[in-house]
Amino acid sequence: MRITKKIEFDYGHRIPYHNSKCQSLHGHRAAVEITLQGEIKPIRGESDDGMVIDFSEIKALAIRMISDRWDHAFLAWEGDKEVVEFLLNNKEWKVDILEFVPTAENLAQQIFNVLFKEYYKMYG
Repeated sequence: MRITKKIEFDYGHRIPYHNSKCQSLHGHRAAVEITLQGEIKPIRGESDDGMVIDFSEIKALAIRMISDRWDHAFLAWEGDKEVVEFLLNNKEWKVDILEFVPTAENLAQQIFNVLFKEYYKMYG
């Protein structure tokens, strides 16, 4: 059985070497769909009886690991020196300096890596 939970968050970024408007500072609304697969638990008298996993557990982990970190943050690649320096000069801004260029694909890969590891630890 597969179940899916969706979370959304807003973030700013730029793609430093992009040859179009994505080279400028801008923002996006991201939607992440988390799909887990497993057996339905027939545990009578338990909160998650009849579920693969409680949606609230999926959401809570995704929010803690992804949304709390990136929602309304500016995601900057550590190699984008001028932008990193500019962002870090204002201590009130929420900034996450990344080891990779914050393309949608790289962000999706990072989200997968982080969540897979955490869900595997919890539900193996």
